[in-house]
Amino acid sequence: SPSRLTSFSRWLCVSPFGSPARRSLGALRAYLSSKGFPEWFFYAVGTFCSFCRHAQTYPDHSVLLTIDSQVPAGEGVSSSASLEIAIVRALQDYLQPSARGDDDGDEADVAGRLALAKLAQRAENEVVGANCGIMDQVACLLGAPGSILPIHCRECAVSQPIYLPDDAVIVGFPTGVKHVLSGHSPYERARAATAMAAKIGQSLCAEES
Repeated sequence: SPSRLTSFSRWLCVSPFGSPARRSLGALRAYLSSKGFPEWFFYAVGTFCSFCRHAQTYPDHSVLLTIDSQVPAGEGVSSSASLEIAIVRALQDYLQPSARGDDDGDEADVAGRLALAKLAQRAENEVVGANCGIMDQVACLLGAPGSILPIHCRECAVSQPIYLPDDAVIVGFPTGVKHVLSGHSPYERARAATAMAAKIGQSLCAEES
């Protein structure tokens, strides 16, 4: 409800450093769960806090975050990543206007956008509880109309986009099958197991080096 969102905005911005949002993203998730906020709110507030924690700055006043979408429920493609990227770009413009590049696609611009993609992914992993990769966030930030973007997810890097012929058409069809990354579905359990295996492998490699 609007009253709950407003009160949470005030809590987020003016509460002391002991507040859940400032302690950790995991603490924020526990707080949101205990208060019964809707699932979509985890994406918005999680991304907000992920960016502010990284930037080491919080607004000193309440912030009105307006979200408007015409995507039908259950028919979005990378809709959660789109929401996250919209929020981090808006926050960057608001809190760090000098940090945003010229969107000219040079090395510094790409590196800056990839850093934002990591913040959005972290929010989805640690606040929403969805063990997603980083592909969707990178595509939202660096994809170009009429092209395919080669993404190297392990290194979080991209190659030059491959532009499609003018007469090529790619069609997506809404099947109505619900895609769930958070929760306890078999798909989610497999993703979680894979993520844990990757972390164990990274730890072993670090010990060997």
